[in-house]
Parts: sequence; structure tokens; C-alpha cells
Amino acid sequence: MKAFYLAESGVEMISTYIFINRLRYDRLRYDYARDKTASRLVAAFDQEFFDRVPVEAAARLDRVSCLEPFNHQTLSQLIAEEVALAGSPDRIKLICWEEDALLLCGRIRREFNIPGPTEIDLSVYRNKIDMKKKLMEAGIRVPRFVTAEMLASTNSPKKLMSQIAAYVGFPLIVKPIDGMGALETYKICDQTALLAFIEDHRDELLSWNFEEFIQGNIFHCDTFFHEGEPVFVGVGKHVGSPLAYVNGQTRCTIVVEPESDEWHQIKAFNEKVLESPAVSQL
Repeated sequence: MKAFYLAESGVEMISTYIFINRLRYDRLRYDYARDKTASRLVAAFDQEFFDRVPVEAAARLDRVSCLEPFNHQTLSQLIAEEVALAGSPDRIKLICWEEDALLLCGRIRREFNIPGPTEIDLSVYRNKIDMKKKLMEAGIRVPRFVTAEMLASTNSPKKLMSQIAAYVGFPLIVKPIDGMGALETYKICDQTALLAFIEDHRDELLSWNFEEFIQGNIFHCDTFFHEGEPVFVGVGKHVGSPLAYVNGQTRCTIVVEPESDEWHQIKAFNEKVLESPAVSQL
């Protein structure tokens, strides 16, 4: 472990940046972003990606930890050790890129009084129903959607199937309310397939979102926040789709030509989303 300034030394305490992810290190390379001022960099991985951290990256980081299993208990232990070293949770910056770990990191912030959004603040980014409702309140078009909880007939699979079909139409998309990356996402094209899905998932129906399938091109708009203000990066266009990718097909994204019609349309839509209360109040 590299040298760490102690409170009684008279040297200003340093900030500790803790990076939580189960992604390939080389997709992020955050050790290159080290603050020129004194700082401590800590990275936490699960076993798979811990084994793939390059030696040179581990040498630049102050601590590389393997959390096995990667859960609340193991992460809490690491955070407790780092808070003790830092002398105060105010000197901890907990950074998470992985969507699946956002709520876990939010909970950790709340429990250790670390500055930043809690799991309550972040729920709108993980719960797709809350997310759509917030966007609808801001006047932003979202796919028609429904959940079993929103309907009154969850004890009758056939009646539930009929209600979903009448409200959403076919084809429709079924995915977990807190899903990511098109995992466990299905395209259902008729009543027979919908009824089969409902019967197969009878014990967990409240966990699923049924929504309108929208045909068309898929875009993404990259933005980050600096000192509370959004900074636009660029617009990308998918070749293939996330759903096709999880079903074994090729997918990639290409950069949309700046100042083109598509570029302006997606950028304007992105700005409208960022101005909505769901984002601007975070």
C-alpha cells in the first residue's frame, strides 16, 4: 500500500477515489485521470475482472481489491477500511460506472454518509417504470407500457394477457423492471406467446415490464456532468440492436456526423431529457 497522509502530520488530508466496477479495466483506464493534487485511487473488481487487471495499471493504483462474492457485505468492508484511512467519509468519492451496481453504491453512500446520490435518488435510473413516469411528467414520449401491478387481474393469466395485449398491442417487448443491456428481454408477437410467458413467470410477474415495440433506428447520446452542468460529447447510431446482440448477432455503434439532421434531433431530445426534473434535481 502506498504512503497515506495522516491527520496529525500537518499535511492536508487527501481525497480517496473508489472505483466500483465489474467491467474490463481497459474500457475505463481511470488511473490515467489521477488528480495532480494528492489523491488515493482504489479499484474494486469481482474475481473475473480482478484477474484481468494489467500489472502496469495495478502499479499505478493505490489499492486493487477482489470482492468475492461481489456484494453489500464485501463492499462495506472495503469502504469501512478506506473511510478509516481517510479520517472522514467526506473525503471519499465513490464512483460507479456499472448500471447493475448503482443502487448498491447508493446504499453504501447513505450508510457511510459518503457524499453523492443514494439508492433513493438513483432508483429512477434503475426502475424503468419510475423512469418512464418521470419522463412522461416532463412531456417526453415513451413507449406505451404496463405492469401486472398496474392491472387488477393478476390471478387470471388469460385475463391479464388480454389486458396487456389490448393496452400495448403486438409485437411487444417484455423485460425486467430493473433490467440492463437487453438481458432477459423478449419480443413477443402474439397472444399465445404472451400467455405462455405469463404462465411461465406467474410467481414473478410483478418484476416485469410490458411495453410497446418501436421499429426504427437506435441512437445514443453521450453526456457527462462537470460541476453539476451537462457536457455534450456526441451522438452514436447503433448498427444492430442490443436485443439482437444478446441473441448472438453482431452489434456496434458508429459516430453520427456532427451538425447533421440526425445529430441535431438526438442532441435536442437529449437536452430535453436532461432538463426534466428526474435528472436536473439529482
